[in-house]
Amino acid sequence: MVLSDRDILRFQKGDTPLISPFDLSRLRSASYDVTIDDEVTVLSEVAGVVNLSDQDKVDRIYTVNHGLEGFVLKPGQYCLVALGETIALPDNLIAQVIPRTRFTRLGLLVEPQYCNPSYTGRVRIGVLNASGNIIQLEPKMSIAQIIFEKLESTPTETRLYRNQATAAYQGEEAFVGAQTRSEMTEGARRIFDRLMAGLEAGA
Repeated sequence: MVLSDRDILRFQKGDTPLISPFDLSRLRSASYDVTIDDEVTVLSEVAGVVNLSDQDKVDRIYTVNHGLEGFVLKPGQYCLVALGETIALPDNLIAQVIPRTRFTRLGLLVEPQYCNPSYTGRVRIGVLNASGNIIQLEPKMSIAQIIFEKLESTPTETRLYRNQATAAYQGEEAFVGAQTRSEMTEGARRIFDRLMAGLEAGA
C-alpha cells in the first residue's frame, strides 16, 4: 500500500520522523518532493580497467565536492547528488526515490533509488544529463520525489537492512561509494587478498 499524504503525516509525527527536515509545502497527495544538498560527487576516469573486486581502485573514481552553490552538468555527464533530507524508515515501510516529470522532460534523468525497511541515512541519487544542453543543478532544488509503501507484514528481524553485515549505507551521512568488495564470498575474498599481497610484495 502506497502511503497517502495523511499516512505520511501520521508516520512523520511518530517517535522517529520519516523525513528530516520536513517541509509541509513539499508534501503531495502520495509523495514528498526531496531536494538536493550542496554535495555533488563526480565519477572520474582512472587509468586501466576498474576491477570491481579492487575496492581501492573503485574508491579512486570518486571526487566529492562540498559547499557548492551550483554545479554545471555537461551533456552526457553523470553525477551523484546528496539529498537535503535524512530518511528514517521503520521496519514495515520501504521507500523509493523516483524522478519528477518536469526534469525528465528536460532530459535530466534521475536514477530511481530503493530504500529497504529499517534504512536510515542521507540518500545519494544518480543524475544523468541525457540532453544536448548544459544544465545547472542548485542546492534546495526539488529534483525528485519519494514514495513510501507499507508492507503486509514486518520482515524477519535478522533480514532487516540495519542488521545486515553488508549494509554499507546504513546511517550514511558522509559520502560512501560503491562497496563492491562486500559482494564477494569469503573464500573469494581470501584468494583476492593473497593475490593482492603477492602483487604488492613483487612491486
